[in-house]
Amino acid sequence: MNILIFNAHSPFAASGIVGLDLFNILVKKGCTVKLVVNKYSANYPEGIVSMETRYRFWKFFYQAKMKRAVIKLRKVLSLGESLVDPKYHFNLSKEEKRFFSTKKLLNKAKIKPDIIIIMHVKDFINVKNIYEFYEITHAPVYWLMYDMAPLTGGCHYAWECKGYQKNCGKCPAIFSSDPLDMSYRNFSYKKTYIDKTNIKIVPGGEWLYRQTNASSLFKNHPFYKI
Repeated sequence: MNILIFNAHSPFAASGIVGLDLFNILVKKGCTVKLVVNKYSANYPEGIVSMETRYRFWKFFYQAKMKRAVIKLRKVLSLGESLVDPKYHFNLSKEEKRFFSTKKLLNKAKIKPDIIIIMHVKDFINVKNIYEFYEITHAPVYWLMYDMAPLTGGCHYAWECKGYQKNCGKCPAIFSSDPLDMSYRNFSYKKTYIDKTNIKIVPGGEWLYRQTNASSLFKNHPFYKI
């Protein structure tokens, strides 16, 4: 069986370690596995490939460093208020933003998958990529969920907010009273492509299982608890 995994992080850090564990287990089971990540390294084991080049790695490294310095300076100088409530861990990237074309992602993998596994893909691939993976390969998609990001219009933890059970909007994470705000637009964009994709959610625990059961985005899709 050919299995294609996407995970934004390096397999040696953060959720990337979980991706590496999964990769190794599937290889031991006799599967042909490719793990496509976003972070560059010249030392990845065979079967793990990066979309990032050495040049792009250092470019974004210094850009991120400068961004953190500017944020820190603004806090020191008390320039303006935060755009987000940090407890929600809201992703300010628009869901429709494309980081890589689907063709480029699949060409990098160099495998015709029987199954596609999506892990943590923030600022890496979006739901349109996922839909196109399915359209091109006809492989079922499993989305391993370790926080609520797949279910919402942008937040990783909804806490007391029930917006994800309908269509988001009036998002407390971005201090919004607008029903058609960024969270609503992100949610609507996700729904457009999720509804057309053979996608299954795999929540990583009882709490996330309950959130998935209440989610309006995945109410017509099967989901399995691990």
